[in-house]
Amino acid sequence: MSNHQLKSAVEDLETLSKDLNARALYEAQMKFVRDVNSRVRTMWERGEAEGLAKGKAEGKAEGLAEGKLATARKMKEKGLAVEMIAEVTELSLETIESL
Repeated sequence: MSNHQLKSAVEDLETLSKDLNARALYEAQMKFVRDVNSRVRTMWERGEAEGLAKGKAEGKAEGLAEGKLATARKMKEKGLAVEMIAEVTELSLETIESL
């Protein structure tokens, strides 16, 4: 907190200390600000967690697909039947034939 901010806060406190209605209004406003900040922080954290979960799921699916393709390539190089490769990897015949 800078000196200017501290000085401003002290002045506000001195002014509010003299007027109970102004102080009650100030405290209500500050509570509102804290509540809004808390909600924003909670939504940010929730969004971040959802984003991480979505990213992990997408990465896992992408990795699984890449693994199936790599396995299918190796099986095809070994001369296994395309139908058998399709059964084992659960890839389409067209996908396997294009490898």
